[in-house]
Amino acid sequence: MSEFLYDKAIMALKAQRYDEAQASYEQALQVGYSVEAWTGLGICKLFQIAEGQTMEEVLFCFEKARKVEGADNREIDLKLLQNGQVVILQCAAYAIASINNAIEAEKKAATAALISIASIAVGGLSNSIGTKIFAGAAAATAAGVAVGQFGKMTSSKEIAKFATDLLEEIYNNVYGFLLEKDKMEEAVELKDTTDRLCSEILDALDPNRKKARESQELIEAQKVAQKEEMANQTDESVVSLANSFQELGVFQMISFLEVTSDEVLQLIKNDNFLFCIKNALNCDHYFCEKGVVKTGLMFGKQEIYYSYSELSNLEKSWGGALRDKPTGYKIDINKASVDWQSPIIDFINSKRHELSPASKNMPGQELAIEEVPIVEEAVSELAVKTPLSDKYLIPENIRYYGGLIQKRQSEVGFFKKDRYKKIFIKDIIKEYDVKFMDWGNLAKELKEFESANSQSLADKYSDISVE
Repeated sequence: MSEFLYDKAIMALKAQRYDEAQASYEQALQVGYSVEAWTGLGICKLFQIAEGQTMEEVLFCFEKARKVEGADNREIDLKLLQNGQVVILQCAAYAIASINNAIEAEKKAATAALISIASIAVGGLSNSIGTKIFAGAAAATAAGVAVGQFGKMTSSKEIAKFATDLLEEIYNNVYGFLLEKDKMEEAVELKDTTDRLCSEILDALDPNRKKARESQELIEAQKVAQKEEMANQTDESVVSLANSFQELGVFQMISFLEVTSDEVLQLIKNDNFLFCIKNALNCDHYFCEKGVVKTGLMFGKQEIYYSYSELSNLEKSWGGALRDKPTGYKIDINKASVDWQSPIIDFINSKRHELSPASKNMPGQELAIEEVPIVEEAVSELAVKTPLSDKYLIPENIRYYGGLIQKRQSEVGFFKKDRYKKIFIKDIIKEYDVKFMDWGNLAKELKEFESANSQSLADKYSDISVE
């Protein structure tokens, strides 16, 4: 195809003089078949898709281009994909502009003059939804996409249906063409673009749809984050409560996100935060190792810390709340249909037991040493425990590696600790199938192992490091 005819056709296409552009390509084809002429004619027809041209005609031209001797089929397929994307994007921009105008006219219950949507640029739409725009000739000719029916329809619903049907038609044909030519990656890319744009068009028709979708996406993202946090939990009582809440359908009320309230952080500075039950009748409950902080308007005070050792009389009230009368602590998540109280009682009792272990002598129970005969050998024998690293057959180099991870975790700030926790679980816990109850003790054992043999192990395993 001569350079003059090609430039002439491109200029005519940008200016939406389709007859002139098509005539230039057909004139060139009469002289001889070329890839430029056939793909150019196909693009010309593609740009008039909203005017009534068909995708069958478009694909016919591109198939003919592939059959030209010496044709670069990869380049031809890419040109179809790029221009298909541009037309889909531009038609979506036209559709949204038309829908917004039609909705405004419908609200006023009057016939309003249609805005000039021919000037709606594909770039403006892409900025609003984050769709990738291809550089080069395809994007440069976007202004040549015909407005077609978008400039004639006045019903917002009619526009939305026409637009989504049109985008689906373009996508289905180009997608099928690319799959047939083994261009799976490009086909999937086109599908993602079309799905996003159809969703954007329907959002323009019904703004509440977008809010509902974004709300659902946020809920799903929170669920994923919760599951990831649960996978890293090493506290058996926390896992038990979370599993119970999940079975009861109230798991979404638990949050493992870090504490941001300065007041709460001040109250728990000598404690370790575990999780929070959010918005329990407008109160948040921050559960820690030794106690719980309840926030909200309570007797004129915003935050109160309750030690678990104080919460010894937890009872379910007639209204469904869980209350400890002596301290005044109360929690109610307003879910009368499920027994959410029992998991919380079990959790708090478990923590109370940890704070007052059975092995600790109670007042009045002290025993004089001379009253109890001691056989030193027996005591020594009982005191000897098999190291967990031997139990799980963890070799010395991995013990050293695990110890380094624990050491590094203790050195970094709060926000980076989670990274090393995940590494430890992945490379040590899961790799050696460590039982849940042994996680914490193994971590302590490996840290002590590294500390006691630091220099010799560093020399012996100089290739092992933790960044």
